[in-house]
Amino acid sequence: MSPLRLSDEEAAALRAVVLLQRFSLGLDRVAQRALGGSENADVQALLVVAAHDGVSPSGLVAALGRPRSTVSRALARLLEGRLVERRTQGADRRR
Repeated sequence: MSPLRLSDEEAAALRAVVLLQRFSLGLDRVAQRALGGSENADVQALLVVAAHDGVSPSGLVAALGRPRSTVSRALARLLEGRLVERRTQGADRRR
């Protein structure tokens, strides 16, 4: 098999992707330690909540693509740790 030949621009882009992936994995480890070794769903839920203030539990389930029970447990742990807060929206007390 012949070696892959990339232009300088393609090689730089590939190096950037590799660095971003390493950085992302490092952030995951830091976040999990900060959350007391919590599950990955906790970290993912926290990131979605941080990016989308006021997201509903159903919206979080849709964004994460995880089962409702997994998201519910993650939210319970985040609430217990005071990392998120529960708010109602208008007349709909479920949200």
